[in-house]
Amino acid sequence: MRLGYFAAACLSVALSGIAVGDAAAQDVVKIGDMIWVKCIGIDDKGRVKLSRKAALKERAEKETGQPAPVETH
Repeated sequence: MRLGYFAAACLSVALSGIAVGDAAAQDVVKIGDMIWVKCIGIDDKGRVKLSRKAALKERAEKETGQPAPVETH
């Protein structure tokens, strides 16, 4: 389900919310790339917290009908 789209909005995603596994964020996306993200919170100042990892996990679960494997390090 797509809840919203921020037309012409520039939002940032924390580096920890981009890379999966041992991949470095700069190896996954470049500035200006359009990527799927999930809103995982809004702080008391109204800043939106976004996560690519959470979005990928949710999409995988919807596509397979199975819970995504837990990431371990």
